[in-house]
Amino acid sequence: EKFVEWITWKLGDKIAADYMIPYNKKMFADELNELGTYWLEKLPDVSFKETLLSCLAHKPYGTQPGHAMFYYPKKYGYGEVWLRIADSMKEHMVYECKVTKLDCDARIVTCADGEVYHGETVITTIPWNAFETITGMPEGLQTDIMELKSSAVETRYVPDNLDTDAQWIYYPEEKLPYHRILVRHNFCESSKGYWMETRKERTSLFAKEDNSYRYLNEYAYPLNTIEKPQIMERLLTFAGSKQIYGLGRWGEHNHYNSDVTVERAMNLAEELL
Repeated sequence: EKFVEWITWKLGDKIAADYMIPYNKKMFADELNELGTYWLEKLPDVSFKETLLSCLAHKPYGTQPGHAMFYYPKKYGYGEVWLRIADSMKEHMVYECKVTKLDCDARIVTCADGEVYHGETVITTIPWNAFETITGMPEGLQTDIMELKSSAVETRYVPDNLDTDAQWIYYPEEKLPYHRILVRHNFCESSKGYWMETRKERTSLFAKEDNSYRYLNEYAYPLNTIEKPQIMERLLTFAGSKQIYGLGRWGEHNHYNSDVTVERAMNLAEELL
């Protein structure tokens, strides 16, 4: 059931100690055994024979996860997908309006500026613990929500180009603050530089004189803790009975990639229509 034990059993002492354990500590949490193993279908399912063949032939063998290949827009970068979707329905969008309260009985959403919205159906894609107040929900479920954990990640931009063909580079070394680098100029036409991603708790390891642009995402990754599946099953079952649906990485508190999130949104839309 425990992440570190599973990684060591599956991949062996050397890979666990040199890469998987230090890298995942840098990315997710210092105490990795709080994480379960139920989400590890994200890893390629390969045998020893297939791993050996991959090394000898220099090409992958075995069953790859759903995100082994990914498509990017030809121009502007991946954010263009969301900008175009939003533009197609802009008359139905309200921006700069922080949601603070959810009334489950009346399906009413209240915003920080006092605006109130009532819906026949409510779909939430924000973290459940980001609501300041939830009414009409059993106290036990509200306690469960407080048990959900996540990690915050800071992104720093460096304008210099790197001499590499890679798009992502992963760093397990403890001495480096960041856990990975996204090399923008290798997948986004006419761009330059790279992004460093660092878990919030490790940003103090950067030099104090570093004045590069940075952005802190307080909600970067939902942590797949051992008890999370049971918590989310209880929460989403109750919410669904009120015609309130949690959707996506944060509404379902699941480490979905964006392509999976889009698919789940389309499926939910079909169910509700």
